[in-house]
Amino acid sequence: GLVARRFGLDAEGLARVHAWLQDAGVHWALDAGHRASFGLPGQPAHSFADGLDRLFLGYALPARVDAPFDARLPAGDAEGSDAIALGALWRFVGQLAALQRRVAAPLPASVWPALLVELMKDFLAPQGDEREDLLETRAAIERFADELRRATPDQALPLDVLRNALGEALDDAARGGVPSGGVTFASMSSLRNLPYKVICAIGLDDGAFPSQARPAEYDLMAREPQPGDRQRRIDERNLFLDLMLAAREHFYLSYTGRSVRDNAPLPPSTLVSELLETLLPAIAGDRAAARARLVVPHPLQGFSELGFKADADPRVRSFDAETAQALRQRIAALRKAEPAESGAPLAASGGEDDGDDGDDDAIPEALPPFFAAPLAPPGDEWCDVALADLIAFFGNPCRYLLARRLGMVLAKAEEELQDDEPFIADIPARSALASRLLPGLRAGQGVADARALALAGTEVPAGAFGRHFLDLELVGLERFALRLEALTAQPVLAPHAAQVEFESGGRSWRVHAGFADLRAGGVVRHRYDALRARDMLEAWLHHLVLCADPAPGIDLRTTWLARDEMIMLHPVDAAREALRTLVVLYARGLREPLYFFPKSAWAYLGDGENAARARSAWQASDRNQFAESADPAYRLALRGLPDPMDEGWDAFDASARAVFEPLLAHCERVH
Repeated sequence: GLVARRFGLDAEGLARVHAWLQDAGVHWALDAGHRASFGLPGQPAHSFADGLDRLFLGYALPARVDAPFDARLPAGDAEGSDAIALGALWRFVGQLAALQRRVAAPLPASVWPALLVELMKDFLAPQGDEREDLLETRAAIERFADELRRATPDQALPLDVLRNALGEALDDAARGGVPSGGVTFASMSSLRNLPYKVICAIGLDDGAFPSQARPAEYDLMAREPQPGDRQRRIDERNLFLDLMLAAREHFYLSYTGRSVRDNAPLPPSTLVSELLETLLPAIAGDRAAARARLVVPHPLQGFSELGFKADADPRVRSFDAETAQALRQRIAALRKAEPAESGAPLAASGGEDDGDDGDDDAIPEALPPFFAAPLAPPGDEWCDVALADLIAFFGNPCRYLLARRLGMVLAKAEEELQDDEPFIADIPARSALASRLLPGLRAGQGVADARALALAGTEVPAGAFGRHFLDLELVGLERFALRLEALTAQPVLAPHAAQVEFESGGRSWRVHAGFADLRAGGVVRHRYDALRARDMLEAWLHHLVLCADPAPGIDLRTTWLARDEMIMLHPVDAAREALRTLVVLYARGLREPLYFFPKSAWAYLGDGENAARARSAWQASDRNQFAESADPAYRLALRGLPDPMDEGWDAFDASARAVFEPLLAHCERVH
């Protein structure tokens, strides 16, 4: 936006810089000296200076290096024209460092306004409507400068005091409210006492208005209150009364009435509650009827059918002609749709999004189904199935269906840059560390060299927690490397191209895969992490194809080595039939959502048909935010369909057994 344009970065360049900062492990602080100014150890780790050094190394060195350079590993892997964006980042950090040096010590009050205007020129490049906002900001700075000149222009002000005072000046509610003759958007206080036919006050949530007092640490009046001191909450209560008296015909109050997490009712502002308690007894009839006249629940979404039904409350009626036409076409299409074919049950259209859809993390059942009927059968080209596609499908059948048949690739939320240091290594950090250290450990590298290589990266947290983590991780990685070397001691055989052909549903299917790591003892795969359902699926699908079309001279066994356990898959006599069953599920999943969810299915059958564990793996909660029901692909594809852990349990149970029961029958787990 504003800042990126000043340094010559477009949207693509800004995204590239965002990824670089993540890869370089930048979290906070400009350099070691900046960290030391906060009373912390003067270490450069996770600072902009350290990150830039790593990014410049990534530009100068090859993508893969075997040893650290100056105790650092390169990051970002920038090359060619990427130097433009890297230079822009360097200039930005340089100007930030220069600014930090200028404001490190308190400055006279008369100096601050000119410095603020200079900073706007140095860091902001407005365009379009942003120019008006910038002019308004400059005007606010000028007013702020006048106040400083009338007060104590020679008084030295530290940055914290200046930031707080400037924030209050920019947030001054008395600015900007001018009656326009139409719809005027303004702060509450800027138009107080002016008569309007209609006054609408939005955002009257509990705790938001009247606002909570959070005085600054240096506010002496808040530290030692005296009788007669101004109280903001009392001022805002008076403001609310002024607004109500200024309304000539209509007074509209709005607040968020439901929690976004669990749909639980939320109270409004205390002022709204007090107003209702005053008005309800004055309206004829019982309190429930009176409240229904005054309080109107509105739909969560503007395209809710509730706003377009003829018998709906006129107060929630929508005037959006395009949405109304779209709803008519959708309803007409649903009426013409054929009944759902056999398989996972498809619910009929019903209900509307009225904002009361239960747990926000669960798949809403009241909405019309996204798949009202199965898709048309795929063409014959889909019958030639690469094993990689089969693995991707069973990893998430709904995402595969949306992406491959409908061309819908659901965007992932952009990972935010972290502004605090990690105290413990997360799963991505452990995976990155393992992928870097394992090749050297397998080749006989010493633990001391592995430690130096680990510390040259950004995954190991600083301090005692980091050292303890690294000690344990090196022990585990060394043990893992020795075990893996023992399993792969046999030489690799010639590559083998396997293919399995069979008839199913009146069509000829072909599953093919290539194996370049076969040994006389079979296949050995590994991942330094806890054993997961997708690991089991990947190993099992490779194993089935190899058993159905074996290479000469090998033992038909597959070994998967995980961090804390190992699985061994024994020869499968009916491999072709087991593979046919999976392809039938694949063909069905190309037409409609398949009720197969690998984590939930493995939790269910891998622990002796434990339905409680399946529900725990499926249902998202505050403690399990990455449960499968929170996956956007499942939420969209299963929208309006029976809950897999309730009415859809039979479909879930059948697909889970079809995939995992043969696997469990040929699997041996060693902890």
